[in-house]
Amino acid sequence: MAPCWRAAAPRKAVLMVEIGSDGGLATPPQAVRKISAPADPQTLLAERAAVRALQACAPYAGLAARRWRVAFP
Repeated sequence: MAPCWRAAAPRKAVLMVEIGSDGGLATPPQAVRKISAPADPQTLLAERAAVRALQACAPYAGLAARRWRVAFP
């Protein structure tokens, strides 16, 4: 995913991603944040950039078909 990641904001983004048996995204990635953490504009920018990176670099050959927690710096 590193080649596709373009930091859009100085925030960390954490996503839950479900990889299918073909290496593609089985479901849309979901942002993971603490309930107490507000979804401020910078966080939303970082999360959208992380989703774009995941979509751009798919499929993921060699990854097991399951849910993954992925953190973007």
